[in-house]
Amino acid sequence: MKILLVEDNPLDRQFVEQSLRTAQGESLDLIQCGSLGDAITRSREITSPIDVVLLDLWLPDSEGLETCTRAIAALPDIPIVVMTATDDHELAAEVLRRGAQDYLVKGMFPGVAMARVLQYAIDRHRFRTELSQYAEQYRQVISHLPAIVWTTNRELRITSSAGAALDDIHADPRDMIGLTLAEYLAGDEALEMALQGHLRAVAGQSVTYETTFRDHIFEVKVNPLRRNRDGIIGTIGVALDVTAEHHLDREVHFAKTVQQSLMPTESPQIAGFDVYGAAYPARLTSGDWFDFLSLSDGSVGLVVGDVSGKGYGPAILSASVASYLEALAETQPDLHQIVTVCNRLCCKHNDLGRFAVLSLGRLRASERTWTYAGAGEGMLIVGRDGRLKHTIAACGLPLGLIEHEQYDVPTQVPLEPGDILVMLTDGFRESANSDNNCFGQAGVQECVAQHVDRSAREILEALRREAEAFFDQPTQCDDMTGIVVKVLP
Repeated sequence: MKILLVEDNPLDRQFVEQSLRTAQGESLDLIQCGSLGDAITRSREITSPIDVVLLDLWLPDSEGLETCTRAIAALPDIPIVVMTATDDHELAAEVLRRGAQDYLVKGMFPGVAMARVLQYAIDRHRFRTELSQYAEQYRQVISHLPAIVWTTNRELRITSSAGAALDDIHADPRDMIGLTLAEYLAGDEALEMALQGHLRAVAGQSVTYETTFRDHIFEVKVNPLRRNRDGIIGTIGVALDVTAEHHLDREVHFAKTVQQSLMPTESPQIAGFDVYGAAYPARLTSGDWFDFLSLSDGSVGLVVGDVSGKGYGPAILSASVASYLEALAETQPDLHQIVTVCNRLCCKHNDLGRFAVLSLGRLRASERTWTYAGAGEGMLIVGRDGRLKHTIAACGLPLGLIEHEQYDVPTQVPLEPGDILVMLTDGFRESANSDNNCFGQAGVQECVAQHVDRSAREILEALRREAEAFFDQPTQCDDMTGIVVKVLP
């Protein structure tokens, strides 16, 4: 133990050294100074840290409480134990209040007891330092939280308040502390709910509610504030500012509404054909879409598309591509030209590097023919016996990759009664199970074969069920969108 003894009386210094030597033996490292100034200077010169200062209050260059105050100010990182000849309880209390760790009366403590007092002083000082550091870290964390944290007593009088969200609502903690909730929230619509929540917390309940305060939306949680020996002494509350999340939710729901409005609400009625399309998004918004187009030559266009990525961005691009196709369908009778122009538009207005996989087909009811122009995506035609009749490949790359992509002339095939046309996004085929096996084209074909006698709607819904069952996970991983066409007798 390294001790800095500040004592001007040689006899007292000798007594302390002998007493501590008896208790500490060779482990004692005692540095002696006769004045406060000398002690401060020596403490700064010593390279290894001093464990504790044993300080007399009456020195040549300082007297009484001033000695304690000056020593603590000059040596804030070292615990100080005052040692004086004055047995004065009031003086001892004041010394401790000013920051000393303990108060000893000369001659009243043997060496072992003195050494123990000094060791306790070192331990207390270390514990208090650590506690102060933890408190400062906690304060820093709370001050940067996008929330408000506060406490009240049992009368709901605010006893503390902190948090970065206070700045957002232009609130000063100094204006809050000492006021009751009723006083602070007087006239605000948040008052009634806050009072009810805090009263329930004082009664021992944990309460969660949402409220609006100063044009911000907060998610509030109030708990009882407990102290073991006294039970519930008040409340502690946390209010998280969720204004931005609410605004984002509204925007996402708006985007979902817009996207849904771009997709048909019912299937076209075409003599000799049963047509059904549907989108099953994995999230609120989706990069998948489907559509039915009235082409300029009187035939019907069927569209299934999938934009790369998830969420809000792909939904915007899918809406753009759907709009391009709607406009081009009115003027371009050739599917090849529609895909080519749509690709150029996607490349021109695609700043995020996304691409769109497109299935585009023309159904001529009078001729019972099917023409297909896929961009990065093929399709299947299954016969009435459940066997695969055609696998039609894509005519070129997905939209948005290469501006001057040359798309092949679309494939045209005749249709027979019982034929089933299947256009799907990859969410069906790429559903993978826990063994990392995909549902795949084989799974699609097998499912369609098992339901050849069902309606187009029943076949598409069966495909969704089978793909999700194969995926064997609690939540849908990817968007699933498709159109099924069944040729009637």
